[in-house]
Amino acid sequence: MTTESEIFDCDTPNIIVDEEYCDLKLLKTTSNAKLYRATRQGKYFLLKTTKDNSEYQQKLLYREYELSIGCDHPHIVHTFIYDTKLPVGPAIVMEYLECRTLAEYLAERPSGDERKRIFEELMSAVEYLHKRGVIHNDLKPENILVTYSDNRLKLADFGLADSDAEAMFKMLGCTPRYASPELRSRGAVDARSDIYSIGVIMGELLGESAIVRRCTAENPECRYANVEALRHAWKNRHRGWRILRNIFFILVVIAPMSLYLYSWSVARQSDNARDRMLTGMEREIADICNALTDSVYNVPYMEFASRHLRSMWEQCDAVQRKYLAMTDDTYLQSLLYAHYEELYKRYFESLAEHLSTYPCFYIEVKGEERKYLDSLIVNELPYVPYKGNVKDK
Repeated sequence: MTTESEIFDCDTPNIIVDEEYCDLKLLKTTSNAKLYRATRQGKYFLLKTTKDNSEYQQKLLYREYELSIGCDHPHIVHTFIYDTKLPVGPAIVMEYLECRTLAEYLAERPSGDERKRIFEELMSAVEYLHKRGVIHNDLKPENILVTYSDNRLKLADFGLADSDAEAMFKMLGCTPRYASPELRSRGAVDARSDIYSIGVIMGELLGESAIVRRCTAENPECRYANVEALRHAWKNRHRGWRILRNIFFILVVIAPMSLYLYSWSVARQSDNARDRMLTGMEREIADICNALTDSVYNVPYMEFASRHLRSMWEQCDAVQRKYLAMTDDTYLQSLLYAHYEELYKRYFESLAEHLSTYPCFYIEVKGEERKYLDSLIVNELPYVPYKGNVKDK
């Protein structure tokens, strides 16, 4: 197995060439490639060439160019052209970024939210590659860059990438810690191999979890089938807690509130029923009293007035008993009693005071009219004004 090494050469002298690409500076040497920074028309570009310019490595380099040239994604390093007329040999011309590796970024102790965002950007980039039929095969912190300007992720290095349709030119130069078991054993790989690498990186970013354990399962069949399934699991990672939170919210907030509203509604209905009963009793008693009050005031003497007053009391008392019989609620019955007392005072006290001043004998009553009134009293008939003897007339 070939282990990738990185050689940073800070003392490499600049190579001055023509106006196309100038001020070339060697930045990094890996097991398979060299990376140069070059200037063209006032802008920086990254040139990736082979380490020894052998035919085999040139084929690998061109294969990487073929896989990366069509990629247009905000979290993948952009590839411009493949140039064969450079002093350093054939090279891929890519965008140059002021950035650091993911490992260096994590050493800066970013916040939890920043780590989650980086992980989501990694999933987005890998999912894009998989939809294009490209398996990266070398996902690791050294190939994941984070820009200095806005801390955005950029995925780089397709040197070991394979197409699902064609796995030619693969050279095992991956880092074992991040490589899937099938990749380490040179077996057949698919999207689940990258899922394994993502799981290892996720563990370093966010800590151990059920998602990490499933991503890094030894058996590819036990992992997520693709990044879309992984993204779904990530999105719903707190679903269990959300369900418990919702249940808690229902039990602690919604249920008591619903009970309160139900109790309030029942109480309101009960209050409305009480109001209707009190109002109904008052209306019926008012109708009776208004109909008989005039007769109490206008009869000739006390006998008729007291008889009408007694009739009025009996009718009102019957109304009260009727409404009391309509409910078993002792509180409502007490309200009906109290309200009846108020009505009694309103209608009967003034009439009783009036009766205390009534004359006990007839006043200016003639003989025939007196006989008529006596007959009413004897027969316990209500008072009707005397109209004279029709036969005499």
